Amino acid sequence: MSAALVMTFVDEGRLDLNDTVGKYLPVLSEHGKGGITVRECLSHLTGINEPPLKQSIKEMRNIASMDQAIATIADMPMEGQPGKVFHYSSAGLQIAGAILEKIGGKSFETLFAERIAQPLEMKNTDFGKGPVAMPAGGAGSTPEDYMHFLVMILDKGMYKGHRILSETSINEMQINRITPDVTIAYSPAQALGLNGLGYGYGEWIMGTAVTSPGLFGSFPWVDRDKGYCAFLMTVYIKNDGRGERYTTLKQLVGEATGAQPVNKLLNNEPLSSSRQVPR
Repeated sequence: MSAALVMTFVDEGRLDLNDTVGKYLPVLSEHGKGGITVRECLSHLTGINEPPLKQSIKEMRNIASMDQAIATIADMPMEGQPGKVFHYSSAGLQIAGAILEKIGGKSFETLFAERIAQPLEMKNTDFGKGPVAMPAGGAGSTPEDYMHFLVMILDKGMYKGHRILSETSINEMQINRITPDVTIAYSPAQALGLNGLGYGYGEWIMGTAVTSPGLFGSFPWVDRDKGYCAFLMTVYIKNDGRGERYTTLKQLVGEATGAQPVNKLLNNEPLSSSRQVPR
């Protein structure tokens, strides 16, 4: 959802994915991170070596302002060249959220409500309404609300006849950015046994399907090939066997809809036909 909010500004021409973060947040330039681009923030390619995701989210809950959050990120070490290291973390989306506040002149929470939640009739979805929003892992929602969002992604940016995102932005979000020259420093997909997935902007790429599993087990996906979306809403902190359960669920739904076997999606093999939520 955070990546989608960013793309609304791209659609309006108020933000370019190739913009460097130092253009909006000088403190990052002062710490050698100003050359990171917005697109690298959305695809976890910032090169910033952030603490483990659970620890990072816990620490961020004690942050009093967005400026303080960015100052904390500015002090973090680098682990590689931006664009060349994939490290699934909260830093990139937090930076993107701070940039939106600078451009939009409003809080991240307000921008999300105006541009995503209200147009999609997501009446019970927000980012916690705390002192600082956490664009990565800070949202709460309901199954009904989140299905509205998935339907919009499935319908290439449209919802009930209204355009929320351009089709170009939807396509940009679903291009795999983990190219062969990218080193994977950390990927939760590997930890869950879901090897072979790609990553776009806020979405994991599963062949012709996209997903964004939540930290506590929720599993949404959009099957572009078969034209349906689905959402497992759950809160289960242990991740043992989670990948296997996702695989089984995806396969059962796929069989019911005539979709391709899930192992082909997870391994990127060619297809024969063309209140806790995920990040």
